[in-house]
Amino acid sequence: MFNIGGGIRGWVFRVLVLAAGGLLLYTWFLPWWQAYIEELKEIAIIIRPWAFDNFVPPDMVYLIAGVEDAMPAWFFTFMWVYLGAVVLALLVSLFVSSAKGINIGRFRISLPTALIGAAGLSYIGVVIAAVIVISMKAGMFWDAPLQGKVYVEESMEHASYVMTSLQTGFYLACATGPILVVLAILRRFIVGKA
Repeated sequence: MFNIGGGIRGWVFRVLVLAAGGLLLYTWFLPWWQAYIEELKEIAIIIRPWAFDNFVPPDMVYLIAGVEDAMPAWFFTFMWVYLGAVVLALLVSLFVSSAKGINIGRFRISLPTALIGAAGLSYIGVVIAAVIVISMKAGMFWDAPLQGKVYVEESMEHASYVMTSLQTGFYLACATGPILVVLAILRRFIVGKA
């Protein structure tokens, strides 16, 4: 079942998969979206794929009504289990034999290709889901765009512009899923026939 051989081409492919997996982990810890409140002169909210971090001081919570219910209680655990499954799939794909495969209609896909492709496609799904959820949350709090500026006014004394923006982590995540899918597609050309 496990095959650690593969020659130079096999090891080159493993390094490429490890690099893509490293990029996935790097994007996992970076902020994907943030809200900057000008009155506070600081970042108020940061969203990562696994967390919704609120940095608004208690006396300024009026700017973000309902922030304590931003994400369901199970979300954090679910996303970390997801990350563990993706990392495990990528690690197993490095050493599992190409002789094992999955039939999809008339096509046969090797198990390593299927694992890497599934990891990439699932991460593309996470990125798409993140955009949808972030758009809904930004709209719920301030009727704000995904990226842009909105004026929030609780009263004459309590008002501020809120700047919202997607961050570098999001853009890198947008590239990571497709990179894994491309690696899965190119695997047999890089490694060669078993």
